[in-house]
Amino acid sequence: MGLRLNVWAASAGHLVLTWLMLTPASGLPEIDLPLSDKGAHIIVYALIFVLWARAFQLPAQTGRRAMLLIVSLTAYGIAIEYIQETFVLNRTGDLADVLANLIGLLAGLLIYSWRQRQMESKN
Repeated sequence: MGLRLNVWAASAGHLVLTWLMLTPASGLPEIDLPLSDKGAHIIVYALIFVLWARAFQLPAQTGRRAMLLIVSLTAYGIAIEYIQETFVLNRTGDLADVLANLIGLLAGLLIYSWRQRQMESKN
């Protein structure tokens, strides 16, 4: 995927995530998935990390840029939980969600780094 498409994909994914997190629970469709709420947080944040890592073309080796991305996305997750608790009807902020988000970000880092190393070894 080209750089521009990666940036668009990450931006679109992030906008959808923000919309879902800030929509009152009564406005969301009921989806019966075998995942727990925390499992969904882990998967979504892993995906968001991978999308932004691709957009920023992070190297396979974890470094300062990857840690900055994790810190930024963790701050975003904390802000979303605060906004849910304070301003969104029928939604509550949850510290356990913040922890699940962080686990997802770290999983995304591992997945992204592993995939990048695989691609580099093929070249």
